[in-house]
Amino acid sequence: MVIAACGEALVDLMPDPRGEELVRHPILGGSAYNVAMGIARLGGRVAYAWELST
Repeated sequence: MVIAACGEALVDLMPDPRGEELVRHPILGGSAYNVAMGIARLGGRVAYAWELST
């Protein structure tokens, strides 16, 4: 069985202070994306579908 997760993936800019400069690292996120990643990490079969927009 394959579990399908549908939704949008977001990019969170997480702060990482380095010296006097604040660097932000892009981290993929979003509810459906996080669920798909969690299922995959637990050994489940998952498909992730999203729509691209401009």
